[in-house]
Amino acid sequence: MVDRALQASGDDYNVYIPITNALKSLGKQDQARMLLERGILALEKQLDTVPEDVRARMLLASYYAATGRSEESVRQLQTAVALRPRDSNVLYNAACTYALLQGPK
Repeated sequence: MVDRALQASGDDYNVYIPITNALKSLGKQDQARMLLERGILALEKQLDTVPEDVRARMLLASYYAATGRSEESVRQLQTAVALRPRDSNVLYNAACTYALLQGPK
């Protein structure tokens, strides 16, 4: 069913969020991880086309953080904040992603 949903959505990177969350909730961590990797590809493609898409950039930063790609995550966060330095949503999400990068204490 996941593959059909992704085919129907085309290049819409937003479809990965609810499906990945559903897989995680169902305890299907391996499938969620694979879908996260596919989401990364979709987000990278989006940013190649629309580099000013701050939402895509923030999602990519969080996906990178979740997959252990810290340096790439920080780079995306810095770019997103530079594009919208006074946007409270961007700043909040950047703080959340930085916290994710710090890991559990």
